Amino acid sequence: MKTTISNRPALPTTTIHAVRLCLFQPTRRPVHENRIIATPGGKIRRFGKLGQQHADVLEAICYEREKKASLEDRRIKLLVDPARVRRTADQVSFSTFDRVLTELQAGVIEIIEPAKLACQGHLIDHIDKATRADGTPITRYDPLTGRDRPLWRVELGKALCTLIAGDIWLGYDPAAIARLPHGISQAVARHVLTHKNTPRGGGIWIR
Repeated sequence: MKTTISNRPALPTTTIHAVRLCLFQPTRRPVHENRIIATPGGKIRRFGKLGQQHADVLEAICYEREKKASLEDRRIKLLVDPARVRRTADQVSFSTFDRVLTELQAGVIEIIEPAKLACQGHLIDHIDKATRADGTPITRYDPLTGRDRPLWRVELGKALCTLIAGDIWLGYDPAAIARLPHGISQAVARHVLTHKNTPRGGGIWIR
């Protein structure tokens, strides 16, 4: 998997502490929990049902975004094509995709340490069909159906926006990780990519 430290886009796929603080359980079958987790990178409280499938979808949303807009309170709203997100996140089942999105919106992350990133909130706050200022829907032509499909506006949550604003950015195409068969393999691969030089294969965008 190729990563880069140049030509940084307007948004990262994820951030260093999002991976190193273990925001997501290292499994594709997470359980609901309310747990304090201490790592060498800091300490968090993880509430909800958040595993590697959820990381796949969240990273795909950030990677596949077509447009970024900042809100007044420093939150971020993205224009995304849900079909591209599903493909990148390797979400074959529509029902599973819907469930993962619901659990992403329901989960709460509290970053306790490091202090500069301290916050509490969701990773995704809101998902809705995208519309223009005049209320008309924003769509893309779907060659499979011959009809237009609606795009989404995804409003990122406070916890994720805090990481994007203050953390080191990490950029890669998440499709290859999403296709790994086991959650622990996905978690290890993500951790490897938080290292620029050691182990080999890591890569970051420097803030």
